[in-house]
Amino acid sequence: MFFKNRLKRFFVEDQSGVILVELIVMLPAMLFAFYMGFAFFDAYQAKVASERAAYTLGDLISRETGTVDSAYIDGMGEIFTYLTDADQDDYWFRVTSLTWFDEDEGHTIDWSDATTNNSAMTQSELNSILESIPLMADGDTIMVVETNETYTPILSGMIGNQIFKNINIVRARFVPAVLYEDS
Repeated sequence: MFFKNRLKRFFVEDQSGVILVELIVMLPAMLFAFYMGFAFFDAYQAKVASERAAYTLGDLISRETGTVDSAYIDGMGEIFTYLTDADQDDYWFRVTSLTWFDEDEGHTIDWSDATTNNSAMTQSELNSILESIPLMADGDTIMVVETNETYTPILSGMIGNQIFKNINIVRARFVPAVLYEDS
């Protein structure tokens, strides 16, 4: 009985060191939650910046009334890296002009060009994104603006590298179609 009362007084009534035990238990959980919150916020911010840059580039190209060339597309890639803080080797940017004919011919690629990190769109790549392309009238022309960026988190660990791929469909605003000139 004496031993039991002494243990009770030692563990229940004496509360010295309780804060230290709570700190040891809770600090790792709090630090982990802070780390994950920061990591997810940074990834979300990078994803949104990539999407906004893709929409901006699509809008810039849709307003073009002259012809575009390879230097123009490379310049758009430089604007993308500026807007997203992407590394030169971790992204690519591609623009493809498509025309819809009747059901027999479907979509045809008028022209396609990309930054130096990628190649022009092929018919098989076009077939893989057909569900993203809206219905079009005969002879209608659209542009597919694609961006692809590899995101490397600031704090590596729980979140690995992510690939942010954006596909935007835009129509030329002031001309029937944006034309391409080989350089």
